Amino acid sequence: MRRAFTLIELLVVITIIAILAAILFPVFAQAKRAAKSAVCISNTKQMALAYVLYTQDYDDVTVPMYYYDGDNSDTSDYQGWFSRFSATDYTDDPKKGLLYPYMRTTSVADCPDGAQLVGLTGSAYGMNSWLVSDFELPNDPYGVVNLMGIPYGKIEEPADTVAFGDSAQFGFWDKQLYRYDWLTPPGAGSPPGQQGRHGDFRANFAWTDGHSKSMRLTRYATLPSWLADQGVTLADFDRNNLGGLTYKGMPVVESWSDPLYLPSIYYFLDQKVHVGGS
Repeated sequence: MRRAFTLIELLVVITIIAILAAILFPVFAQAKRAAKSAVCISNTKQMALAYVLYTQDYDDVTVPMYYYDGDNSDTSDYQGWFSRFSATDYTDDPKKGLLYPYMRTTSVADCPDGAQLVGLTGSAYGMNSWLVSDFELPNDPYGVVNLMGIPYGKIEEPADTVAFGDSAQFGFWDKQLYRYDWLTPPGAGSPPGQQGRHGDFRANFAWTDGHSKSMRLTRYATLPSWLADQGVTLADFDRNNLGGLTYKGMPVVESWSDPLYLPSIYYFLDQKVHVGGS
């Protein structure tokens, strides 16, 4: 006849299980996070490949950020790199995006760590909004601004110039995070568009030469004044892992003219602008 376990033996077993759980659970969590980041890296890699293929098909001119089909922004359809917005029925169709023929799926726009983003349409990844042609604001309030592509040869450092990356738009009106297909450089005049959502404040990026990798973002030291005026705080940004990708971890600053703002690897066009670089 087998004897029953004593209380001490049961406590020893429970203690061992608890110790193993304490050791293994963080490992499992880390493995799960790494797996999600790997899927995200794959997504950005597909976007980078689509970017390169589009460029090859269009005489070495990169994909536009967006353009309007007409000359009135209120009544013209909006054609973007990711989707097409109809001014008639107000629908957004990712299958009509400029890069869709090269990706052939809309699931590429879904980051496993971006489930908290609000919005049924739109992308969890943004395109570098500075890799576009020069533009002028129209005089007509309903005039259009078209952000067209650029000759690929203008990008002096393709391996150091961002094409796509983890993005999110912070809604200062409700403090929620929205899917956002723009990737805006850190600084004044535009809402933050970069989210370090893969642990250790890291975000995944695709580059204009076709490769993808993970990068650690820089936290905002101060807020753009127009956001602070809306009641947004640095704590809001930190809580939502919003920051900026800057050259060698230089601080994120507000002023467009501040030299610390310039060394962004977002716009290596025509010439490098490194602080202390050439």
